[in-house]
Amino acid sequence: IRLAPKLVGSIDRAVDLCTNTLKYGKAEEAAPRPRSFNLAALIRDVTVTAGLGEGADVGVDARLPEGAALYADPDHVFRILLNLFRNAAQALRTLPEGRERTIIVHWEETDTEQRLIISDTGPGIPEAARERLFQPFTSANRPGGTGLGLSIASDLAAAHGGSLALQKSDEAGTDFLLILPRATATPPQNT
Repeated sequence: IRLAPKLVGSIDRAVDLCTNTLKYGKAEEAAPRPRSFNLAALIRDVTVTAGLGEGADVGVDARLPEGAALYADPDHVFRILLNLFRNAAQALRTLPEGRERTIIVHWEETDTEQRLIISDTGPGIPEAARERLFQPFTSANRPGGTGLGLSIASDLAAAHGGSLALQKSDEAGTDFLLILPRATATPPQNT
C-alpha cells in the first residue's frame, strides 16, 4: 500500500512520456512551466524510474549541495535526466565485470545559469555517433532505441532557453552538460 502513490505517479509519468513522444513529430511539446523544486528528490525519482541506484547493477551518485533547488519545469528536467540516465546505463552495462558502473550528477550555479553535469564511467560514445547525437531517429548504434531520447532532451533544454551538449566522451566515460537559465536571468526572446 505504501508503494501505491509511487506506482500511480510512475504510471502517470509513463503515459505522459508516451503521449509526448508521439506528439514529438507534430511539434506539440508543451511550453515549460518553470518553478523551483528540490533537485535531489527529482534525481531520486529518475533513479527509481530508470531502475538504477542502490542494489541495482548501475549506481547513481548525486553530488549536490544540501537543499539544491533547480528553477525549471520539473517534468521537462525529469525527461531530460531519464533519457541521459537510460542511455548511460545501457552503455555501462556493456562494461566487463569489475569495472565501475556509476552515473554521477554535479550541480553548480552562477549569476545567470544553472549547470548540471551528468557523467558516467562507461566506455564512451563511438566517434561516428557523436556527429548526429542530437538528431532525431539516430542512435549510438544500440539496439532497442528509437533515436529520439537525446533529440527530445535537447529540445526540452532549448525550450527553457538553455542547452544540452556533449562535453567529453572517451574510454573513461562520458559527460553531458545541461545549462538552464536562473530564475533571475532574462527569459529568451522569441524572434
